[in-house]
Amino acid sequence: MKHLSPLVFLFLSFNLFSQNSVPYESTSLIHLKSISPDVESALLNLDATFLSCREHHSNSDVIVNQTALNWLSTNAIVFETVVDDLKQKIDQDNAAMETLRAQRDGEDWYTIYRTYDEVQSKLIDIANSSPIASLIDLGELDG
Repeated sequence: MKHLSPLVFLFLSFNLFSQNSVPYESTSLIHLKSISPDVESALLNLDATFLSCREHHSNSDVIVNQTALNWLSTNAIVFETVVDDLKQKIDQDNAAMETLRAQRDGEDWYTIYRTYDEVQSKLIDIANSSPIASLIDLGELDG
């Protein structure tokens, strides 16, 4: 359960910023309970991606390719696999999000992050169908 938070952030980030799972082909998400600077350096040289912006010396979630997984195993470095096939997981989550996104009405509409355009459309629908709600323009951003 303690790994759920970074995982949720990871998948929401992927969904919000890119529907493209191709960069994650043949990768896994792993969790390292402790990590030395040498291991961190080696993983970075093997194109691993650390999901934390903090020091990586403890409790690191890392996206790794097969080469990095082999290196970890060869060097007897203990890790826990969180997601075996990251591309497949992203594709599954994207499909589930698209199914939820297609629902325009009901409480389920509020269960996922929506795009700006979707929120604007929903606000217009609410204002048009309510005798007590209306939209007002508060101004424009300079930019």
